[in-house]
Amino acid sequence: MRESGFTIFELIAVVSIVAISASLAVPSFRETIRNNRIITTSNDVLTGLTLARTEAIRRNQTVTICGSSDPEAAVPSCVGTGAWTDGWVVFVDADNNTQPTNAAEIVRKQAVDAKGIEIIRSGGASRISFTPNGLALTFNSTVSVCDDRKGDSSEHEHMRNVILNNSGRLRIAPPTTAVPLAC
Repeated sequence: MRESGFTIFELIAVVSIVAISASLAVPSFRETIRNNRIITTSNDVLTGLTLARTEAIRRNQTVTICGSSDPEAAVPSCVGTGAWTDGWVVFVDADNNTQPTNAAEIVRKQAVDAKGIEIIRSGGASRISFTPNGLALTFNSTVSVCDDRKGDSSEHEHMRNVILNNSGRLRIAPPTTAVPLAC
């Protein structure tokens, strides 16, 4: 009577095929994860800007969004540069000093969880304010979301720009020659 089962050679062949398939799939899966981090972070920036504009209209007050090096602090402060890499804060700017002065003014604090992501606002300014009618107090602005592939121009299609025009209209677009990456 013959016993059923696998020989050692069959087992080695199957394990080898699985190992080769996995080694081919892992690098492309890593790229997918990196691309999804950029897309998610871009959507988070868009949501923060949309929230700031909506709250300015709803509260009939100036609302500002700014990059912060410690967005989880009780009263976070705005950084002086265009870097939003650690996160940002949306706050009611009742005294027009472009800094949150107490916790009651804070609308939302957002820390960036994705490691290796860089978020830079074009022009180096860190703040965008919206008036009670929803208009941006800045000229056309771009917030670029990049990772360490930013130097490779063939990889730019994965990076994202969150673009704000003066009327407050927001959109996400890949970088172009007309709107290059800020990072």
